Amino acid sequence: MKTSETANRETVVTVMLNFILTYVTLSTDVIDNWWDPVKRGFHCSDESLSNPLYPNTVPTKILFVFALGVPPLVIFVTELCVKPSEPFSTKWRNIFKTITDGFFGFVCICLLTNMTKYIVGRSR
Repeated sequence: MKTSETANRETVVTVMLNFILTYVTLSTDVIDNWWDPVKRGFHCSDESLSNPLYPNTVPTKILFVFALGVPPLVIFVTELCVKPSEPFSTKWRNIFKTITDGFFGFVCICLLTNMTKYIVGRSR
């Protein structure tokens, strides 16, 4: 059985690693400075050019509010309701670990999406 000191040490190490990895992956500005986007021409017979260009259907602000706000809220409520007999400090540790892992995954997805945009380079 783990002592509370060992559990706290593991939590601190996990949190530090999550922050370091998140900082590294948040540096998507590196992509902007090191890679030039692919520039592709177009063909006059391209049928996609005749389609109208629609603005974003979901504003980016709303997308980020739902992507970064709803999952932590669900995690928080679920963790508090699932095991009511568990000590509160353990619940907070579980909540923090789960949310930081989720944010790290979100940042990785953003990084991969931006890299793909720069590599593929769609003209429209």
